[in-house]
Amino acid sequence: MDEKIIRIGNCSGFYGDKFSAAKEMVEGGPIDVLTGDYLAELNMAILFSQKMQRGEKAGYVGTFMKQLKEIANTCAEKNIKIVSNAGGLNPKSMAEDVEEMLKAMNLDLKVAYIDGDDLMPRLDELKSSGEKLNNIDTGEGFFEQNMPPLSANAYLGGLGYKRSSRVKALI
Repeated sequence: MDEKIIRIGNCSGFYGDKFSAAKEMVEGGPIDVLTGDYLAELNMAILFSQKMQRGEKAGYVGTFMKQLKEIANTCAEKNIKIVSNAGGLNPKSMAEDVEEMLKAMNLDLKVAYIDGDDLMPRLDELKSSGEKLNNIDTGEGFFEQNMPPLSANAYLGGLGYKRSSRVKALI
């Protein structure tokens, strides 16, 4: 990969986007990085529902696993990095399942995951400390709504992705 030019192809803008896009990007290239954004706010509610129905290992975008299975060999051959937020509410479980799938495919690729965005375990602490968690559009405080949350997640920015690149993670 040229240090000055990084060619990025995106295969998803939401959960349920065109399934074949990952394969099309990887095979149609040339690209250095394949990205996929699966997490709109509505999708977090869908993943929460899946996690409640299927158990603690669920809560990530299963479609990504199928896409990855189709492209993993080609990405390994072409050294295409994959950056995705398909881990949703359960990035650790997804990373473990990705590693298991890659092992079954006889691929030794480094997988990294980022967590820490799940604020659900900290909601009581945040409320008692006086944090309002104001709605960006209405200004209304989260705790003023008096409704049980399905999920509470923070935007973490790109530092985790930068760190995963430093440890030479391909996925």
